[in-house]
Amino acid sequence: MYLSLVFAIILSLLLALVEGAAMGAARLQAELAADLGLDSVFAEYHRELFKQYGLLFIDDSYGTGKGSVSKIEEHLADYMSYNLNPKKGLLIAPGSNWVSLENVYLEIEEAAFATDNKGEVWKAQAIEYMKSRYGLDIIKTVQEQLQIIEKEQLLSGNMEEKLAKYKAEFEDTLETEAIEETDKKTQEGFSYDSMIDFFDSFAGKGILYLTVSNQGSISNAVMRREEYIGHREQAGNINKGSGLPEYVEKPDSLIDELLFQEFLMEKYGCYTKEKKESLLKYQIEYILYGRDNDISNLRECAEHLFLLRSASNYLYLTTQDAVKLNEVRAAATAICSLLCLPELIEALTQMILVIWSMAEAIQDVKTLFEGGKVSLIKTRAEWKLGLSGIFGGGGKQNNQGTNPTQLSGISYEGYLRILLAVMLNRNDKALRSMDIAEMDIRQTKGNESFRLDQCVDYLKVSFGFTGDRGQTYVFTRTMRYE
Repeated sequence: MYLSLVFAIILSLLLALVEGAAMGAARLQAELAADLGLDSVFAEYHRELFKQYGLLFIDDSYGTGKGSVSKIEEHLADYMSYNLNPKKGLLIAPGSNWVSLENVYLEIEEAAFATDNKGEVWKAQAIEYMKSRYGLDIIKTVQEQLQIIEKEQLLSGNMEEKLAKYKAEFEDTLETEAIEETDKKTQEGFSYDSMIDFFDSFAGKGILYLTVSNQGSISNAVMRREEYIGHREQAGNINKGSGLPEYVEKPDSLIDELLFQEFLMEKYGCYTKEKKESLLKYQIEYILYGRDNDISNLRECAEHLFLLRSASNYLYLTTQDAVKLNEVRAAATAICSLLCLPELIEALTQMILVIWSMAEAIQDVKTLFEGGKVSLIKTRAEWKLGLSGIFGGGGKQNNQGTNPTQLSGISYEGYLRILLAVMLNRNDKALRSMDIAEMDIRQTKGNESFRLDQCVDYLKVSFGFTGDRGQTYVFTRTMRYE
């Protein structure tokens, strides 16, 4: 009797353990089926997007142009059906499945699209891509350049306004003193008229006209703005998802911004490095200025480079090269003495410095467009124009100068990095980069209807399974490209 009771207790325990093991095995199989299904879905990343940009996203239209997360659900359910039933689709069964499960519930609760929060998801993955490849050392040089620009305020001044102020002061005095003959030359051949004539020779012509020798080589490509994500986002005509999950840090620090711009410089084309088979050829310039054609974007870029280089050259003349500064003061003194207006020496000195800085800046931008390099703050060896060129010499080359392409300095692409770094509207930067991505992908076969607001980076999915004895298993899984 005693042994029967003990045996019954032990048997009950064994049966409970077997039942628990069976339920555990069933739950484990359910979770494995879900995990393997998600792995399979995330393996279906858009190949062309990865090829061109190195980023991983699921195109929920699967190449049809009409996307929906329900299509991802369908793919996920199909993959799980093979995991739950190994015999499916096979003529010869590989063996028996001791755990019988059925997926009765499947719902994607959250999906993050590349375009969520004005491209925050797109930007975050691009930053993670750059960190994994290069770390943070890649942005050190740009940070140093930005410190110089901020310290010297190279982008805050307007050289043309400075010139207009001194020019008005000088010419008002000429008129007051009834001095009409201003073309009298000093012993050195300097005159006020020759200086102004030199300025007028390049003022108003347009910086792009003066800096690109072969105007016919400039791309005339035009985009249809309404077809791309920036316009659709503004119109509210995009798919909206859950955005970045809470556990992912938002890409809004200065370091993140600099890493994102390095991604842009690596993956996008520009005037000196056109991307093959792209629609707009000057892509970084489009990201900066957002015009719908290459010519307008390049023109604005040339003008901003000219302003930056003018300010930098003025800084050099006034603080770095005492010889040139004394040369300018001597010329201004000689002209004012000839005109009997010694009180205007300082105003004329500033005018000459500004005009010389601007004329030199035109040469700098031309050098950059031709593939050369120009230091942020130039040295005497890099200076191109002599002062005699400002006074009727036609912009003669400085004999002390050397070929700037053979000197250390910053290339055109390096200056684009600077302009991207000081771009105030970060949302525009992300949205325009996605415009370009859509343009480029649509140039490839089978992707004519590609849309980034159909591209998924993160999923949160709820699963429900039932066993052959009515037991249920309900759980949630999340997955993201990392």
